[in-house]
Amino acid sequence: MKKIAFILTIFSLMILASNTASAQDEKANTVLKTAKAKLEGMNDFTASFKYTLSGPSAKASKSGKIKYKKGKFRVEMGDQELYCDKNKLWVYLKNDNEVNVTPYDANDGLDIEQIFKTYQQTSKAKYEGDETIHSVACYKIYIATTSSKSDYNQVRLWINKSSHHLEKAELTDRRQVKTIYEFSNIKANNGLPDSEFRFDVAKHPGVQVYDETN
Repeated sequence: MKKIAFILTIFSLMILASNTASAQDEKANTVLKTAKAKLEGMNDFTASFKYTLSGPSAKASKSGKIKYKKGKFRVEMGDQELYCDKNKLWVYLKNDNEVNVTPYDANDGLDIEQIFKTYQQTSKAKYEGDETIHSVACYKIYIATTSSKSDYNQVRLWINKSSHHLEKAELTDRRQVKTIYEFSNIKANNGLPDSEFRFDVAKHPGVQVYDETN
């Protein structure tokens, strides 16, 4: 399901920025370890993002917002919203006013810890210098992954030198199709309640519910 793969990619970017275990040089290793500590120190975070797909036969661009809290997530993107409380996944289609509810299985790879296991000890990282993104000075890190479970074999990350948040990521697959994410307005420790990650039928009059969890 494309919408599930899209969310998986967002979280894999976050975990790559924080948990690449076999860094190739000391600078990259230091930057990634600091980013890891920063991410693990967050109780929750919110961010805006822009997604761009570029390749010989594929072009697309979308933007949205993400909220995350210890495995729970909520993503708003155009006419689609996704909610996950680690037990259920709700996919709400605004234009159709319908929501599809399915069981959530962390082993499918949506949870950050599961994604981490995919990349652990299968990647090599290299510091490629500093670069300015969104008028912000960033470390540029190149990661090559040999994991057969990954759709991507090359990743470049731009990590904010001051906050150590991920500002931009560029993923290249074996067909040389590039997927680019740009993040902004990253805010940590917002005190998000668990209700943020559950779809509330009462707030959507007339919504059609297709529940596969019963």
